[in-house]
Amino acid sequence: MLQLIVTHVHEIVCNADWTTIHLLNPKTNQLELVASAGLDIDSAAYLINVGEGIAGYVMDAGGTINVPDVQRDPRRLPFDLDNGTRSLLVAPIESRRQRLGTISVL
Repeated sequence: MLQLIVTHVHEIVCNADWTTIHLLNPKTNQLELVASAGLDIDSAAYLINVGEGIAGYVMDAGGTINVPDVQRDPRRLPFDLDNGTRSLLVAPIESRRQRLGTISVL
């Protein structure tokens, strides 16, 4: 189901290079990549600590963030620099006021 969601979001958003869903692993307090479209990456290579990076910030603080230039944002992760990410939209995935993860469109 999650793969279907990212595939459709990726198709709907014009010029999206990559769409991801990360879910929180409460044991490690990390966001784990569980579905993606547009870029093939090993999910184990893209773990995000809660509070780190833009998705980690959204997971920690809530709310949606739209970053027009990730390269200039101090919250960016090394991965964002390495792949040349520019704009990024991150929204929390919530159920009954509990944040479960994030969905990101790059």
